[in-house]
Amino acid sequence: EGEGEPLAQVRFEHPLSNLSQRYFLRNDPLFSYSEELCAVSRMGGHGSAEPGSLVVAPLTAPGPAWNAVELARLGLFFRHPTRFLLRERLGLDLDEQLPGPALDPTVQPAPPLAAALLEIQLQAGGEPVDLHTALQTAGLLPPGRLGEVALRLTEEGMVVFARRLREAQTEAVLNPLELETTVDGIRLMGRLRGVSPEGLLVFGAMPPGAGDCLDLWLKHLALNLLAPPGVTPVSTWLDPSGGFSLQPVAEPLPILESLLALYREGLCQPLHLFPRSALGFARILRGEGERLPEEVAREIWLGSGEVTGEADDPYIRLAFRGEDPLDEAFVMLANRVFGPLLERWRGLRE
Repeated sequence: EGEGEPLAQVRFEHPLSNLSQRYFLRNDPLFSYSEELCAVSRMGGHGSAEPGSLVVAPLTAPGPAWNAVELARLGLFFRHPTRFLLRERLGLDLDEQLPGPALDPTVQPAPPLAAALLEIQLQAGGEPVDLHTALQTAGLLPPGRLGEVALRLTEEGMVVFARRLREAQTEAVLNPLELETTVDGIRLMGRLRGVSPEGLLVFGAMPPGAGDCLDLWLKHLALNLLAPPGVTPVSTWLDPSGGFSLQPVAEPLPILESLLALYREGLCQPLHLFPRSALGFARILRGEGERLPEEVAREIWLGSGEVTGEADDPYIRLAFRGEDPLDEAFVMLANRVFGPLLERWRGLRE
């Protein structure tokens, strides 16, 4: 019994959430100096009141260190602006709640398997290779009959695609291009790999998602901004089912300025930018179908069948509690982000 008091002096019981109001009580030994988390914490504890948006007012602007961003990190932001804000500014990690890929390779080959098959084929350079052994060694192939089925479903397509990639890379790839420039007060840095005199080539083992399209768009804008001599300012995406190219941008700087302004804004408050729904909206708005853009966006947002909607994303659910974010701000951002991209989009058969 005599050990109770000394133990209490050295033991701390931490709240499970970094938003606990204990962290912002002045006399508490666990006191936190995070202004952003304090602002969010104040919104809690309202009893049975209907839960509202996580961030009701813009957070304070981040420090000077945030005025420099790598091109890859900017791409990460635009893949999921809400996730980026909650993780990077508020320290909220909800990734365990994200829906994972299908686990049954007989239904849909898992992307890691397809990506590994493609990498092995490209490294082999067209020479015969024991795929089954290589994949089992890497731990990517299920044992027994299930592994045989997974390999059979994926192998032929990747072999054909690897051959197509080798044919597409007719000229030698240049050394990575260095990007370092200041755009509207933000220092943008990065490296462009996969550039040849024919332009930038990016490929994937699966068809591109909205985030992949935005990532390529940022690289394309960087390529056109650098304008290296002897290089065609065209970027191409290839995958086993097809691909597309992005045509030259005469004035990439204003577009980059617009995107970096959204990056700066998205560090302080959730943007009504949901890439999958926004891309669906923007495509229909530009005549790629006869349905209403709002109808298509809403269908993607809610999901259907085995496809999870963006509305079910845990980061988005938390940030936009009690509201419907497919509003005028969503329409404006869908056009602002995807409009210039789709104007330069060309299917490979066009």
